[in-house]
Amino acid sequence: SSTKKSKSKMVLRHNNNSNSMDNEDTTSKSQNQHHHSSSNDHDSSFSIEPPVEENSSHRWAASALAGGFSGALTWAAIYPFDVIKTRIQTSPLDTPIEKRRITYIYRTIVNEQGAHFFFRGLGVTLLRAFPVNAIIFPVYEFTLFELTQRGIGTLDHRNYLESV
Repeated sequence: SSTKKSKSKMVLRHNNNSNSMDNEDTTSKSQNQHHHSSSNDHDSSFSIEPPVEENSSHRWAASALAGGFSGALTWAAIYPFDVIKTRIQTSPLDTPIEKRRITYIYRTIVNEQGAHFFFRGLGVTLLRAFPVNAIIFPVYEFTLFELTQRGIGTLDHRNYLESV
């Protein structure tokens, strides 16, 4: 095993009180497994650190693209259900319950307007969904990273389970 750290490996960090060790590969990981079986396991915590990259802007761009595409794909999948939901919400209060059911509204739309009606306005929704989710994903990851770096929101599940 070389002593030079690879910039693309995930690092498993084991903290036992003030001691810490970095497991850079599977051999050193398996060699250090005996540390995990001690009687004071409740004092240990583990964290997985993302790989350090030379150019982190690629990571943020990838996160933004993933967010944009996943947001657009999600809206494309649920849009017909959103159309039905909107019909239910905008129906008059005195509409009989039978005419507010999903199956009734679905059949009514297909018979009166055709199946293409379920996708009317989808393009504009996708134009909105892509940039919104492209911004949300990297902001979420950045916030999660910053909070984790400060020790906020981390939870040692063994201590939590013992306290419940």
